[in-house]
Amino acid sequence: MPVKIIEFNRNDKKILVSHLRYWEDAQKEEKDQLEKQKQVETEEARKTAKNINTKNEKSTLGDLEVLSSLRDKMELEARSKSTLPSMPEKTESEPEKESPESSEDIAE
Repeated sequence: MPVKIIEFNRNDKKILVSHLRYWEDAQKEEKDQLEKQKQVETEEARKTAKNINTKNEKSTLGDLEVLSSLRDKMELEARSKSTLPSMPEKTESEPEKESPESSEDIAE
């Protein structure tokens, strides 16, 4: 039966051994090995996922053909509007100015 020496004292001629402590240490070692193995697997999975993500090209909104054609269409419409002659629009905040002659007629 395997045992672990817990205490050894030459002066008192005393040796304390435990078979339970040996078993507990063996269980702890197995648990530690499993945790290390899980950490290694997790790290490998992270590296693999990172490599896959860096290899994939990310498409941006500017790269999509549908949006690109929509942008071109909008630019074309904007150009056509700017080339058409436009009439100045009246704003309500600016009142129409009356001619000086008409204001004199009203005063008389």
